[in-house]
Amino acid sequence: MAAIPTKPRNRSSTMKQASDALSVLVEMGFPRNRAEKALAASGEQGVQAAADWILAHVFDPDLDKPVARDYILYAYPGGDLGSQLEELWAESLAQCGRNGAHKSFPHITLCQFFNCEDGKLPQLLRGVAASVTNMGDPPEKYVLNFYSSGSYIGLFLEDQPATQWLKAIVQNIATELTKIGVKMEPHKKQLHMTLAYQFHSDQQKTLEALCRKVDPHAPVKWELRLYSRDPRVGSSEV
Repeated sequence: MAAIPTKPRNRSSTMKQASDALSVLVEMGFPRNRAEKALAASGEQGVQAAADWILAHVFDPDLDKPVARDYILYAYPGGDLGSQLEELWAESLAQCGRNGAHKSFPHITLCQFFNCEDGKLPQLLRGVAASVTNMGDPPEKYVLNFYSSGSYIGLFLEDQPATQWLKAIVQNIATELTKIGVKMEPHKKQLHMTLAYQFHSDQQKTLEALCRKVDPHAPVKWELRLYSRDPRVGSSEV
């Protein structure tokens, strides 16, 4: 059983908060382009977080260059399934050392990385919120199938109402974002959650045993999460 929150905070409230924070930062004496960049880099977490970011990057030679951030949308598993996955991450690291999955956290990738100018972030957030709200409640059942090969272990979402619902949300968001000149492409591969990869072959049996301890039918509350990164560190682990 699963539920994805479909009632994010009010869209007009999101826009007003972003506008107010930008106005305050400009009134504090920060250049508008720096204020917009700081709000985007700090995840629209308010004036204090943005001001702290500016002060921490005041000697960045590219601070005033207009560099659009990369964004990506994930479905993050909460609830009992999320707790089991956190335990898996810790156990696999302790028993087998670091593998590719430890570069991130448990998630399902819903789209390709896409660019958005800092000044368009409030509209981007509004488009995402509108798309999720308009979709209504998600299907209650999510079937995750276990898969293991020589160098990869994961859980896959088969073609089902829940899968179609997630894909429809992503497509709706992509359509909304075209209105502000932002291009987002849905993830082209089968929706899945990686449990382990890039590990030594002699670790497969141990890792597979650990991964099979995760109950794919455990109660889960999916969250849609939007993350960003500076494109200059796109090839780095951050």
